[in-house]
Amino acid sequence: MTDIQTSILKITKALRDNAGIPLEEWPSNLPFSPNDMGLIVLSGRLFLPGTVDFLIEEVIERELPGIKCRVFEAVGSTNSEMLEAATNTNIQDLLYLAEFQYSGRGRRGRVWYSPYGRNVSVSYGLETKLSQKAISCLSLVVGLAIADELTSLGLEGVELKWPNDIFISDKKLAGILIELTEKPDSRAIVIGFGLNVEITPEERLKIEQPITDLKTLGINISRNLLVSRLIKSMKLYIQEYFNEGFDAIKQAYEKKIAFRGKLCELVSGGKILDEGILLGINSLGEIEIESGNLVKSYSIGEVSVKAKKLIKTTYDAMMKAIGIIKTDIHLGDIGATIQNHVETEGFSVVQDFCGHGIGKQFHKEPNILHYGKKGTGEKIKTGMIFTIEPMINLGNYETKTLNDGWTAVTKDKSLSAQFEHTIGITEDSYEIFTESVKGYKGPPYKI
Repeated sequence: MTDIQTSILKITKALRDNAGIPLEEWPSNLPFSPNDMGLIVLSGRLFLPGTVDFLIEEVIERELPGIKCRVFEAVGSTNSEMLEAATNTNIQDLLYLAEFQYSGRGRRGRVWYSPYGRNVSVSYGLETKLSQKAISCLSLVVGLAIADELTSLGLEGVELKWPNDIFISDKKLAGILIELTEKPDSRAIVIGFGLNVEITPEERLKIEQPITDLKTLGINISRNLLVSRLIKSMKLYIQEYFNEGFDAIKQAYEKKIAFRGKLCELVSGGKILDEGILLGINSLGEIEIESGNLVKSYSIGEVSVKAKKLIKTTYDAMMKAIGIIKTDIHLGDIGATIQNHVETEGFSVVQDFCGHGIGKQFHKEPNILHYGKKGTGEKIKTGMIFTIEPMINLGNYETKTLNDGWTAVTKDKSLSAQFEHTIGITEDSYEIFTESVKGYKGPPYKI
């Protein structure tokens, strides 16, 4: 248990046991305020927000045989906690819930706001040997399961905003974030979703988009029963998807898809990718829009945690190597710096390709190896211009070139990442010639 979790457990237990506690007892080490938690501050004392319907592990486990449930008093992100657990634990049928989530994540880095004791913040674990392609529609499946269960509770007009949101009357009610990590013999999948049960008018002001909640919509249900029903529905839909493919539920999804027949913008990372009339989805779960005289399809995919780490490690290795550059160091120092960082993170450096000098010819000596020993190779001199472009593999470092004579792939079919900068050596330092004109630094890039 982290220091933050310990502090919150202590303060919330005190609030449960007493009619308020002095404000000065609020722990100083917390990165959020009582107002951020949705607690009531009155006359210098803290109070819980009315009657709290607390989540109870035993109640949920009784409703969901075979599920192992853990309720966090407070946690940064239930998804992050489960991803960490997945490194040394089988997370199949593991269920994490939080009374308060202070840095819950949505897609594209958005924060999911969840006040104490009044919403549902869930992470559910799966382990599978299915390919990443085979599970690419999982967020659509989960969305449909949640939407259908909410409809069975009496909600009308539940819609699915492709690929991961649940809306009613153009207001967001729930969101889904699926993350995965690679294990030696399986993929660990974390299905995270947040659902608004009760949001006060004051709390709505903190949220950038129009939202709604179950209480506003006239639905009163125990959070324990709500979670149990949602997980039951989700497990059934996932099993059908794994057994029969997305075609088995495609029609049901299309009946609930939002904005069909309307002019829509397809946005990714704040950038408008396309604009057109939303037609629906195809059998691959891709959204189809009519733009001009064309029908275009766009897919969804979840990036694994290891892939994200691979990308970050590759970029960091390049920048660490650039950071040591000055006159009279050896070229081998560059390779050693990259290799040390990459191998420390558990990846491998491709040895079949390297950086290179740039002059009247684009590719020329010296070769800039991305592996090696310090103190070896030619010394760097003022006026040199060369590239540093490490290629880093998730698995073995070996590569092969395909029959086209150009395309390089990993021999073990593992993922690979590469970044490149062109460097000029000055009298006392260096200059990066290929920096982004828009000021973009390391990934993920906000385009």
